[in-house]
Amino acid sequence: MAVGEKQYKNSQKRKDAFISAFIGFFAFVWIFPILWTLWTSLRPYQDIIENGVFSAPKHINLNNYIQAFKLMNIFRYLANSFIVAIPAVALTLFFGSILAFVVTRYSFRFNLYMLLLFTAGNLLPVQLVYAPLFKIYIWIGDLVGNRTILYDSYWGLILIHVAFQVGFATFVLSSYMKTIPKEISESAIVDGASVFTHYYRVILPLLRPPLAALSVLMTTWVYNEFFWAIVLMKTDAKRPITAALGRLRGEYITDFNMLAAGAILAALPTLIIFFLMKRQFVSGLTCQLSQPWQSDGETIFDHGAAGMTYVFQLVLVKHAEAGIACGVVAAAGLQIRPEQADKIIDSWRCVRELQIVEE
Repeated sequence: MAVGEKQYKNSQKRKDAFISAFIGFFAFVWIFPILWTLWTSLRPYQDIIENGVFSAPKHINLNNYIQAFKLMNIFRYLANSFIVAIPAVALTLFFGSILAFVVTRYSFRFNLYMLLLFTAGNLLPVQLVYAPLFKIYIWIGDLVGNRTILYDSYWGLILIHVAFQVGFATFVLSSYMKTIPKEISESAIVDGASVFTHYYRVILPLLRPPLAALSVLMTTWVYNEFFWAIVLMKTDAKRPITAALGRLRGEYITDFNMLAAGAILAALPTLIIFFLMKRQFVSGLTCQLSQPWQSDGETIFDHGAAGMTYVFQLVLVKHAEAGIACGVVAAAGLQIRPEQADKIIDSWRCVRELQIVEE
């Protein structure tokens, strides 16, 4: 018995070592270009010309960052990026949450096909869409007597980002909404909630974790986007920060060290956003929920939207059937404290029966 246990432990150690080496290899492959860019940005261009790319540097300084900062006019282009990114992300999450709410909370004939249609829009290559989209923008401009109403306009860039990202947002949010028990929606309808109240007061508070995660992801995607910024913006002063990197290219020669410094400067805002919202991002990916509603220093569980968050937590974390049962009781207007809910779960697991006497 001891020999078999020892062999099992040795086998597990070998598996753990292999998995660690495998993950470490791909982590190195992913992070090496970033470290190389950072290393290159600190070296003078003349040092590479004289000693070669792979030589040990004789001088390390921040001159490339200073020159890139001056040439890129970074504050103006950063402002352009956020003028596009903030409305685009807000509109994408708004429309995505509404569409996900409709296709998951209400049953009609084509709801699944509608979800597939929005999701399939993300599969189209942007190069395939560019030509007809450009013609549509110009046609709309001619129709209203102003060609720059969408082409060479912030709104034109915002709308194309919303169109491409709303499918992914709908897919993610609909998958998350499907885990929310139907009893929550049914209790809201029984309480007389309208469709908008059902969405805004009941469902939307439960979507804070995935909305936070999606906001970080989509801000990064929209911020880093390059293709649409080039083809839909002819005025250089309106282009976002990714297009500003082109200002660091020379007519006959390009200082790639300074270009690397410019790329690091352009990436800093997204890194700052990620670290500021890291907790919400991780919470959204792991489906962690907010704490139960606090009232007068004591946690109360009721049939309101905040109380339903605790129902959802019971369903996901502890026991699905008992959590749904607590939701039904809350829908009936009773109040349950967390310790009572734990007793309900224990009794449900033991005898599968729930007996609650209203006090």
